[in-house]
Amino acid sequence: VQSITSSHRPVAPREKMCAERDFLRARAGTPTIQTMLPTIWTEARARGFGVADLADWLCSSPAHSMGLEGIKGEIRLDADADFVIWEPDTPVAIGPAMLHSKHKVSVWEVQPEGPERTFAGRVRATYLRGRKIYSDGRFHPTTDGSGGCGGSGEVLQPELGVVDEAAE
Repeated sequence: VQSITSSHRPVAPREKMCAERDFLRARAGTPTIQTMLPTIWTEARARGFGVADLADWLCSSPAHSMGLEGIKGEIRLDADADFVIWEPDTPVAIGPAMLHSKHKVSVWEVQPEGPERTFAGRVRATYLRGRKIYSDGRFHPTTDGSGGCGGSGEVLQPELGVVDEAAE
């Protein structure tokens, strides 16, 4: 694994349905940004990987792939201070009540007839550029008035066809 990323593009079930009811034409998208850390951490830890591996997959490597070394993906002087404070051993049950997305269904959600599934790694707080935007289940107002939900970045387009020599 080199990088793990999310498209941050949840699509509500009603928006997934197309008039022709054609699975191949249905819109894709699930609320993975909120569930990514506990689901990846649980499965990585079960396979013997550690926090350093997680930081590389979710932070350093994606920043490198997008040409953002020194700005994103690491905690150091002069870099954006984007990070989470989390409890790696605290159980997390994923379901509609905990999802902040407009899409309240997750691929990780417990099905009525299936066994309960919990993950490890409860996020306590999230910091964006050094400002706390989320803690203990709620978003905090930001200077742009978005409450941490409006986004403040820009869309980046990686150069296609470029092979990362270090990854080979």
